[in-house]
Amino acid sequence: MLDTIRSIKTTTWLEMGLFLALSIGWVVAYISMDPIDGIGTDYYPTYRAGKAILDGQNPYGPEIIAEFIATWKVPYPAVGYVYPLPLAFSMLPFSLLPLTGAIVAWILVGGLGSSAAIGLNPNWRQLVLLPLCFMPLFNAVLLKQVTLVWFAIAVLLLFSMQTERTWLVGICIALLPMKPQVGFCFMLAGVLWAWQCNRRALLWAAAWSLVLWGSCFLIQPTWVSDWLASVMRYNHIVYTAHLWPWGVLLLIVSWHLPWYTRLGVLHSLFIPIPDSYALLPLLLVWVAIGGRLAVVGSAFSWLGIVLGLPNTALVLIGTTIIPLILCSTWHWREQQRHKRERQDNDHAAHHHWFDRDAGAFWH
Repeated sequence: MLDTIRSIKTTTWLEMGLFLALSIGWVVAYISMDPIDGIGTDYYPTYRAGKAILDGQNPYGPEIIAEFIATWKVPYPAVGYVYPLPLAFSMLPFSLLPLTGAIVAWILVGGLGSSAAIGLNPNWRQLVLLPLCFMPLFNAVLLKQVTLVWFAIAVLLLFSMQTERTWLVGICIALLPMKPQVGFCFMLAGVLWAWQCNRRALLWAAAWSLVLWGSCFLIQPTWVSDWLASVMRYNHIVYTAHLWPWGVLLLIVSWHLPWYTRLGVLHSLFIPIPDSYALLPLLLVWVAIGGRLAVVGSAFSWLGIVLGLPNTALVLIGTTIIPLILCSTWHWREQQRHKRERQDNDHAAHHHWFDRDAGAFWH
């Protein structure tokens, strides 16, 4: 008994030490890699679009684009604001803050919300290190990506469905399509759940959609055409990679995992990938795998940074996708082995019961 207690204490201290070491590593990597532009990298257009709404300006207008070209130090400032206007409108509370405060709040909300995905696994305490080990999460934090917060909203939807909080499900359904690269499949899952389990959530979704989407036609009646023009400019300038063949394989080998993992695979690998942050929904697959296998396997996603490899689709496949395919396959194999062991034990117990009762009958 004492040896068991000492073992638990040793494991706890070891995990705390690893958590502290990885957290320090994150801070060092963030400081060394953060583009010091002072305007929040990928989050800045959403912040500035919110400010434009508050000032009565058109977030897609030439004045805003000219400002992006002058101040936003990225390869594609002339693209302008590439998200639907309802996204900027729904995120207005962030734009009420000073830019620095908004950036901090954005990272905290998105980072903590995305990391909360580990709670989907009943043995979540074994996965405390997982968010720190999964490099796409770090990349999303580093770039202050919209994906960071929208994946957190997807995680909130999954928890809301578990706890049957219809009003939260409705809000998430209204918000998620604003970033379809991350939220579309999760939104469809929310609608399907609401139709089958509690249709009151659809009323909440309709009400919030009317507020968040409908109000934007009053603010900027031409926002749809303006937004589509920005998307066309973006598609002509920004390179994206397609990883769908690997997505098919991952979908097959992870099919035995909980249903929500398929949403993560569909979003991450069947949609064009501009950078590693787009693979953030694959965190759900690691959560479902669970245990040390997930923590160790996800850590391979850092190999590209540690070894100084180029940021290419091939490196992304080798460091993030292939380890996930291998670990999903191993998890399925172990699951099948445990299933056979339980069947053998049940079979042996049945024969023991039969032999005992038969012996009692003849004697």
